[in-house]
Amino acid sequence: MGVATGRDLARFLRRHHQGVLAFGGRVAPARYVVEGRSEGAPALIVGLEPVALSAPEHLLFVPEERADAAQVLLVPIRAPSTGDRGTDRWEGYFGPPSKLALCRAVVRGVKWRGE
Repeated sequence: MGVATGRDLARFLRRHHQGVLAFGGRVAPARYVVEGRSEGAPALIVGLEPVALSAPEHLLFVPEERADAAQVLLVPIRAPSTGDRGTDRWEGYFGPPSKLALCRAVVRGVKWRGE
């Protein structure tokens, strides 16, 4: 099947917009948008429980937590709540985050399509 590129991963992630986020022994649904169009791994803007920002790494299962799901290792960084293109885009898709915190999540690793 070949090695997936950053562009392949971004294309796959853009088709879904939500998954299950595992962090600090907890799991929670998460909605996201893909940021950037470069050849490298994409960054994600993720809406998550504020407590999740205290975990140094997250594992995002897309489209949901199951054996054949893509598993994306993320490092979260709190995103500005206003005046940021990524968070504005997230709000355009999903509305105001209300009780959620928004983070910019850097992709550090991927297990996907048996790779």
